[in-house]
Amino acid sequence: MRPLFLALTLALPSGAAKPAASDPPADEALFKEFELKESYRAMRELRPRIDALKKEVSAWRDSHAGKVEMDPGGAARKKAHDELYELRHELYRRRDSFHKMGVDLRASGTVKIVFAFKEGNSDEANKIVQAGLRHNDIVAESKVYEQGIETVLDQEVQAYDAAVERWRELERARTFRRRAALGAGAAVALLPAAVLLWRRRPQAALEGPAPAGGRLGRWGLGKAAKPWTYGSRWDGADGGGGTTASVRLFDERLCASPERLLAALKAAAPPKHPGSPLEAFAAGTSVVLAYPAAHGKPLSKWLEEGRAVPPAQVVLFLKRLAPLFDAAHRAGRAHGGLAPDCVLVGADGTVVVEDFGVAVALAAAGVKAAPFPAYSAPETEAGAPAPAADLYSLGVMVYELLTGRHPFEGTNLPVMKREKRYTPLAAAAPACPPALGALVDGLLEPEPAHRRPRPGGLEKAVTALG
Repeated sequence: MRPLFLALTLALPSGAAKPAASDPPADEALFKEFELKESYRAMRELRPRIDALKKEVSAWRDSHAGKVEMDPGGAARKKAHDELYELRHELYRRRDSFHKMGVDLRASGTVKIVFAFKEGNSDEANKIVQAGLRHNDIVAESKVYEQGIETVLDQEVQAYDAAVERWRELERARTFRRRAALGAGAAVALLPAAVLLWRRRPQAALEGPAPAGGRLGRWGLGKAAKPWTYGSRWDGADGGGGTTASVRLFDERLCASPERLLAALKAAAPPKHPGSPLEAFAAGTSVVLAYPAAHGKPLSKWLEEGRAVPPAQVVLFLKRLAPLFDAAHRAGRAHGGLAPDCVLVGADGTVVVEDFGVAVALAAAGVKAAPFPAYSAPETEAGAPAPAADLYSLGVMVYELLTGRHPFEGTNLPVMKREKRYTPLAAAAPACPPALGALVDGLLEPEPAHRRPRPGGLEKAVTALG
């Protein structure tokens, strides 16, 4: 039918079939069929709102220039962007319907042109041809219009992403400076091996000896080793029978006497505790720990973003963490090296504490290792960590969660801890409830005897927060 339609169009007098310029009322008058008129109106009625949103989104695009923000424009920008995106899809749907309807009606229009020619009514034939040609033009114009919408949306997203990336770069620089400031003061007082343990590198700070045959005991390691504070680790190790574990291998420099370290690890592990290893055994000149497989994001990853966590979420975090520490502390066991790297937070809010008692065991085996000086209690500089030291480390972590900043930002970290040189939470986090601020202040007492709550009483203190 289409070739016949074109042939009939060419048969009309010169200029007779020239389509009218874009004029909605005139366009509607061309279309005799009610359904086609309604379809055309449905397309046109979207345009005023789309045009307004294009201006708004373009204004957001221009406003992003040079900005350094986490979410420039926020909810208002997202609302305008999303609405324009949805209207663009709705316009596409209506234009497609208009196009298909016109193609179907063109067949009957061809028949009408033939009858009009036979009856000598060239004016009627011309109107039908004009309607067909104008239909094609409207479809083409709508496609160009839709492409303009896509361009506006794409340009705004690019400008938005650039502003967010500038913010991320600034935050990465701030985090680096903060961590570097903490490290500069602590490094002076630490042995080289401890400094090596503390640093965060793409590879393990201390690498365990390469296992032969890809196995450690009954555990098939499979994946490549990942960094571990005290050596190397393999998550998802296969123990057979559907058992999986996170297997850790100590660096040999920490294992002057594997037998002594193994005995210390078994003594430091809390009895019947989620933080206890499935098994511990010697492997050549090193020692292996196998922990139940755990999933989650290290708390350190959250803290590196530098954003404060709402107090209600911090209290919920403490409520899930407190029973783990109370159970161990009542049994006289301590974590000894608590830091954000050791705490995994699952997508469902579950909390897992890794490496429970490892630092205590190393100290008992005669190994001086202070992997996280920024979070360690002042008394650990002179002796082995005890349960009260865990509470201090927890206080540092909670302060950082509430404020997005470490409490002790300076070069002389030991002195700042002993003298409690940190900004009170009332000033650093005004939204923090006074009771929660008092709890953190009690946890950060430099003297273990004055630290509150006492070991074993954390859950009771947290429950009192409501």
